[in-house]
This record gives sequence, C-alpha cells and structure tokens, in this order.
Amino acid sequence: MKSTELPQVPGKHKPDTAESHLFADSYCYTGRHRFPTRITLVRYNKEEVREMELSNDTPSFRSLVREDCINWFRIRGLADEETITRLTREFDIHPLDVKAILTPCHAAKIDIFDKRLILVM
Repeated sequence: MKSTELPQVPGKHKPDTAESHLFADSYCYTGRHRFPTRITLVRYNKEEVREMELSNDTPSFRSLVREDCINWFRIRGLADEETITRLTREFDIHPLDVKAILTPCHAAKIDIFDKRLILVM
C-alpha cells in the first residue's frame, strides 16, 4: 500500500464509500504456502529514505504514516490472519481488494484512489 496524492480516476470505487464498510469479521488466506507474515514500511520524500521492519503486534500501522512522505507497506506472507485483518481495517481497504490480496493465484492489479494506491503482485 502506498499513501500519496494521486489523481482521481472516474469509475473507481472510493475507500470512503458506504460499501467499503461491509467487512467480514476477519479474513483468512487459503493458499498452500504458510509463510510467516512480515511487514516492512518504506517511507521516503526528497530528503530521506527510511525502511523499517514492523512487528505484527504494532499497535497502529496507520500511526506510522507521515503525510510529508510516500509510505509503502510491503507485506510478505499472509498466514497471520489477525494482522492482515487489522491492517486492512486500519486503512479501510475495500473488500474486493482484500480478496485480491488473499487469493493465492491472481492476476497482478493496481487500484488508484484519491490518496492511495493498492498494488497486488
């Protein structure tokens, strides 16, 4: 996930719409590979680049976002359902994007919103 100012794209769903609040109680990864969940925050602007490995029990991922930077959360391994659910709720990620993230075999995709970009590879 990347937080930055981006142009609005007509026809794309917005994370602040009523439908984005139709979350399941929790999400689960159904793939065969159960790699541990690792989250890295890469934060950068003109003056600095900083990379931080985050603990899965980080109290708030959103509190780490700086408005003066591009904030990139890299998530590897989807086995920790509790952390993935908390992260998707904190950033109000649309349920269809969560489904794409957790689907083991998927096409790469990019969704552009007002202030964020979701890239699934």
